[in-house]
Amino acid sequence: MNNDCAKREIFTQITDLLTKLKMEYNAEFQVVLFTAIGKIECDVEPFVADGSPIGVTDDPTEFTLDISAVFSDADASCARLINVKNASVYPMDSRDAITCVEQMIVFADQILGFTLVRKEI
Repeated sequence: MNNDCAKREIFTQITDLLTKLKMEYNAEFQVVLFTAIGKIECDVEPFVADGSPIGVTDDPTEFTLDISAVFSDADASCARLINVKNASVYPMDSRDAITCVEQMIVFADQILGFTLVRKEI
């Protein structure tokens, strides 16, 4: 298993741990990913592989979009990609987020480290 696939596997296990913490202990955490140029505070989500990226809602004029669904099961299983949601991106020298996005795909080779922090409610 190469290093990027190992990182992807770690985040799969982290997703399972976060679910357990929420269900069994009513504790919500976020992941903080550290990269060479900044940090990303986010929720790590599993891929919705082989699904439709566009979902319907009760309102016919509204829809949902899940960009992780564009990957096949084979791609998502070890594609060196991590699906994150509710992401705030911070440069290393700032406490202010430069952007906040609903969902993004992070390339595992860009991650230097990570930690878990309690979500502020």
